[in-house]
Parts: sequence; C-alpha cells; structure tokens
Amino acid sequence: MKKFGVPVFVSILLQGILLLPTQAQQASAPVYKDGDWWKVKVTLSRSEYQSTTVCQDLYPEYVVKIEQGNPQAYGLHAGTEEKIDCPNVLNQVLGTVVSGVETPEPLLQYLKFPLQVGQTWSSTFQQKNPGRKVGYRNININYKVISFEKVRTAKGEFDAFKIEASGWQNQSRTIHYAPQIKAIVHLNSESESRNRTVALQDFQLAQ
Repeated sequence: MKKFGVPVFVSILLQGILLLPTQAQQASAPVYKDGDWWKVKVTLSRSEYQSTTVCQDLYPEYVVKIEQGNPQAYGLHAGTEEKIDCPNVLNQVLGTVVSGVETPEPLLQYLKFPLQVGQTWSSTFQQKNPGRKVGYRNININYKVISFEKVRTAKGEFDAFKIEASGWQNQSRTIHYAPQIKAIVHLNSESESRNRTVALQDFQLAQ
C-alpha cells in the first residue's frame, strides 16, 4: 500500500476542496413536469414617444405553466389569467426558443446547457433595418456566464448563474438563471430609450 506524507495528503485534500465549487457551478438542462409554474412581474420605463404593442409588454404580470408537457403563457390583469400566444414570454422566463415561429421581437438563446461559469456562446437573428420598409440585417449576440451568485427575489434568495448578453447597438442584457427552480429569476434589458426588467414573484414545482 502506498503511503503519503502529510504535505502530499494536505495538497491532495486542498485540490479536492478547490474543485468542489467548480463542479457545483454547473447545471444540466432542466426537466419540466406538468404542474410546474412561474409568475413574473414586468417593469418597463420608456420615453413618452415609444408605444407598447409587443405581447411581452401588454400585461404587468405573467404566469408560465407546464401543461401536457409544453410551456404555456398567461397574462395577468386584475387577478384574471388570460391565455396568450406569446413565445417571447416563454423565452424570457424559461430561456426557451421556439423554432419556426415569427415573433414581434427576436427569441434569444439566453441559456445553453450544460451551464457553467466562463462559458460563452453566440446566436444570430434577423432584424428589420430601421427606417426602411423592406430589408433585414443580421444581429450577432454574444453571451458569457459571468458568475454563480446569490440573487434576492420576491420569493426568496436563490443561487443563480449570471449571464451577460451583448451585440446590440446601445443595449445590453443581464440574465440570472436559477437551476433550483428551473427558470430565469431576473432579466434586465437596458438601452438609451428604455429599461425593462422581468422579475420572479412566485413559483411552484410539481412533486
């Protein structure tokens, strides 16, 4: 049997301890169940000349539910739920991208599993050329997982991956994804003309 001296043993032990945080800061793709749901609040500030017509800004609060294996969005107003077809809400709560669906605003690949600190990726979408009736331009968005940190929400504190997205002109986005509840708990988008946040208010996971 091979014997280790005290210094070697201590070195091996320290290496194991140092590896633990890195291994803990990794998340696989979530498995959703019927009965899972998340409630979020949208806070939007904009210039007086900017109108709101996109579905993800029509309600002050939204609920995303898993029903028959698929996510479904509901708009909330005065305590009433209204079922809506809004892939952008699903995108901003679960990071889900629905392929082949045309949306008022682009669906972004906020999450790429397995997630880990230091990870980078990019995605491209087409956007109409400003001020023109026809023509599109490609926008390349770059993502980076900055850290794994605690985020305080209306439902409590969660450990979350902080992801920064950049590539727009004069705009940036910060996303916090909490593996524990399988959802984005805070999303902030800033530009010269508006500041928009999507923040977790409540949730429930099926047993």
